[in-house]
Amino acid sequence: MRSSTNTRNGHSGLLRPLVAAAVGLAAIAAAFGAAPARGRELGQRWWKNPEAVERLGLTPEQVEQIDRVAYEAADRMIELRAAREKARMALMRLLEKEELDDAAIADAIEKVEKAECELASVQLRARVDIARLLTPEQRSMVRRRFERARRQADRDRPASRHDR
Repeated sequence: MRSSTNTRNGHSGLLRPLVAAAVGLAAIAAAFGAAPARGRELGQRWWKNPEAVERLGLTPEQVEQIDRVAYEAADRMIELRAAREKARMALMRLLEKEELDDAAIADAIEKVEKAECELASVQLRARVDIARLLTPEQRSMVRRRFERARRQADRDRPASRHDR
């Protein structure tokens, strides 16, 4: 079985870091008190939270531009999630067969990896585009709030058996 670190499919091991960075958007939302809601994109629309808008000093133009970036990304992510699920279903069908076709399974795994990588890439591009809409001071404020939220989440997380 191939891992996401292979270079044959052109991802060069970028999948994990891309996904990890994209997850940071949810932490930003938590930092600004946005209610988590599964299925919402790009940090639960933290830029619509009046408290976040005031703290960051976002202009109406920034909020509008961030909204545009977020909705464009969300539309694309819907398509990519569907492609990922289709690829997963194709892989499942191959794994359920009595005779396993290694080449077909490897190709199906690559399709799942590619769909996951594309999804993470769209999320990260949107994050970068949103960061470009913020001033350096606003980005710094978001980063500090993200770091505080991450530290709080780490404290709130139950210790794993490895931490004992």
